Amino acid sequence: MAGSNKPEWSWEQKAEALQVLAQLVVRMRGPGDWYARCERTDLIRGSMRHGVYGNGATPVEAIEHYFELLTTLERDGEKFDCIVVGELPPYRRHYVWSGFMWKELPVEAAQEK
Repeated sequence: MAGSNKPEWSWEQKAEALQVLAQLVVRMRGPGDWYARCERTDLIRGSMRHGVYGNGATPVEAIEHYFELLTTLERDGEKFDCIVVGELPPYRRHYVWSGFMWKELPVEAAQEK
């Protein structure tokens, strides 16, 4: 991905990066219908949290789709401010993708967006 802000990683490396945020869960809804998400992890725009899942026909596709959603902060053409993990302080954290790792934002800065 020349010029991209995402590295050329295997799906295992992407899964490991997602695990840094929170426990990664990959589940099958039915044959050929998988989803991936990190527990208590959403995208946020303003003060609204939006649940997001990576979807795919295989576990690998679901993980790769989820990684794409969280690193671009974009879903179905909607742009989000950051990733929010956890519910209330002191456990609530905000992140953005820095190009090669997650960058934690101060809660106050994330709330100002």
